[in-house]
Amino acid sequence: MRPTPLPPIYRGKLMFFDEVLWDKADELLASWKSKLFNQAAIKEMTALIQHHREGIADRLFPPRKGSFNMVIRLRFLDGASTIIRLPIPGYSIFPEEKVQREVSVMRFLERHTDIRVPHILHYGMAEHSPARLGPFIIIEYIDNDADLVDALNTPGIPIEERPILDPDIAPARIRSVYSDMAGLILQISKCSFNATGCISNNENDELDNEWVVKHRTLSINMNELVQQKHDAIDYAEDCRTKYIARCLFRKLAREKRLCRFEYGPFKLYCDDLRPANILANSDFDYKICGAIDWEFSYAAPADFVYAPPCWLLLERPEYWERGLDDWTRAYEQRLEVWLEEMVVREDAEIARGVIGEENRLSGFMRESWENGDFWNESLSQSSSGLNPGSGNDNF
Repeated sequence: MRPTPLPPIYRGKLMFFDEVLWDKADELLASWKSKLFNQAAIKEMTALIQHHREGIADRLFPPRKGSFNMVIRLRFLDGASTIIRLPIPGYSIFPEEKVQREVSVMRFLERHTDIRVPHILHYGMAEHSPARLGPFIIIEYIDNDADLVDALNTPGIPIEERPILDPDIAPARIRSVYSDMAGLILQISKCSFNATGCISNNENDELDNEWVVKHRTLSINMNELVQQKHDAIDYAEDCRTKYIARCLFRKLAREKRLCRFEYGPFKLYCDDLRPANILANSDFDYKICGAIDWEFSYAAPADFVYAPPCWLLLERPEYWERGLDDWTRAYEQRLEVWLEEMVVREDAEIARGVIGEENRLSGFMRESWENGDFWNESLSQSSSGLNPGSGNDNF
């Protein structure tokens, strides 16, 4: 006798946040904002920027909020700008750790790759910050008028809505963007380490040229999970499906099917390397001019790097309104373009001596998609994908 079929899995919330924790975070944020917008604090921040950047200040721009940070920009008479960047309480759960790790990886990238990252002028912890607003980084501002989402997004989608790749995008445009992103990924992933975790320079290296894994991994998923309720369920069936999903995932882990390269190599990887964080100029056909937001970067199993990126459609599978099958069909079409551009970029970077033959990724990425490892890596990095309705119900 066949079992009674279960009701269809709904498309609901992907993360159940702890309201008590959020209420406390809201109180903390309200107090922090009142200090941030205080004239005395603004003057302190301006003075601190000017202390670490020579020149005559011209204009202070209003604070701008990102996903995890608040940014205040000071322009100088020479036309260049400097910004001070502060983790937002309640959004950044480990603010001091986040700042320290980002500073380390930005300095590493500046020294060991051709990627343009904002140059760090100074950073400090909460006790040394203006008005005790928390840890901070003072960095150069990279002039831009767009990011790569602007190059790829469907025209007409309001800025407050999640972007979706323009289905009618010009082939030359998408190939150009994919090529630039492939170049970034190739340069980052050529860096290998002997363990997983966040990197820092070796204190015993007099030339400051050796970087090693010295700290625990700090990922976006960790930042989000801390805010999740322990009883994150709606009803009995919701609880059952979530529990089964996690048991199946644990089974994959116990069978060592999640990580083919358990003993290395461990590659530098950034959770937040996506078009929204790649700065560009629209007047030059969206050629990239810099990359920002490196706080969630760490040495990871090579499997993470060997999987093709989730952002090829801009939208992740768990948020795709038309379901997983439709996302997969659309993704496969763009994946072929991505892999073609990756091969072209690999050939060019090898010819330039930027990477070696062993640093090719295209073959691994194709294999990851074809054998299903892509989905395992996606789930390993985002636990919301284990929730009902996330798009990964059949993994």
